[in-house]
Amino acid sequence: MNARSDKLFEKRKLGKLKSDFTPKAALQEPVKKILIVCEDSVTEPAYFKCLAGDLAINIEVHGEECDSPPSAVYKYAKEKFNQSVKAGDEYDHVYCVFDKDTHTSYQPALDAIANQPKKFKGKIRAIHSVPCFEIWILLHFVYTTSHFADADALCKEIRNHLPDYKKINRDVFLNIKDKLPDAIKNAQKLMQENEKTGTDNPATRIHELVEILQEVARSRKHF
Repeated sequence: MNARSDKLFEKRKLGKLKSDFTPKAALQEPVKKILIVCEDSVTEPAYFKCLAGDLAINIEVHGEECDSPPSAVYKYAKEKFNQSVKAGDEYDHVYCVFDKDTHTSYQPALDAIANQPKKFKGKIRAIHSVPCFEIWILLHFVYTTSHFADADALCKEIRNHLPDYKKINRDVFLNIKDKLPDAIKNAQKLMQENEKTGTDNPATRIHELVEILQEVARSRKHF
C-alpha cells in the first residue's frame, strides 16, 4: 500500500469518528426517555448520573450490567431497546459509551452501530473515546493532540491537574464541572484536528452527548 493509499485508509477509518448528529438535530421532538450504556461500571456511569442531576433531568445510566467490551455494550443496548419497545415505553435515544483501549471488538462495534437494523430506527448511537474516557477528563484542563498509549498514561497526565485522580472515580464530575465549557470547546477543536489529520489518538465524542443532555434540559423547560 503506497503513502497515498495509507492516507486514504486513515481518513476512511477516521470517518467513523466524525459527528453524525447534533444536539438540535437529535432533539427535533420532545425527548421522553434516554438510556446511556457504559462499558465502565464506576467512573463513567457516576459522571453521567451527576451531570444529569446537575441538569435536573431524568435519564437511565447502566454500567455494570453489560460487562466492558464495546460489543457487549452494544448487545446490551439492543436488548434494552427491544425490551422498551415490547413494554410500549420505547427509548427515544440510546447511547453506547465505550473506549478503544485494546478492545478487539472496538471497530466491529462501531461498524455494527453504523449499520444497525432498521428496527432500531437509528436510535442507538456510539459515543467513543480513544484511548479511553480519561481524554475527556483531561480536556477540561488543557487542549492536547498528544498520543496516549493507554489509560495509565492519561491518568498520569490528569494527576498534573487533579493530584488524587484514579481510574475508579465516583465524584470526578463535581471536581471539574466548572470547567465543562472549556472541555466542550477543546473536544470540538480536537475533533476538527482529527478530521484534518486523519488520526484518532486522542479522540472523543463525549462532548456530543453532554451537549445533547444540555439541550434536553433546555427543551424540557419549555414543556
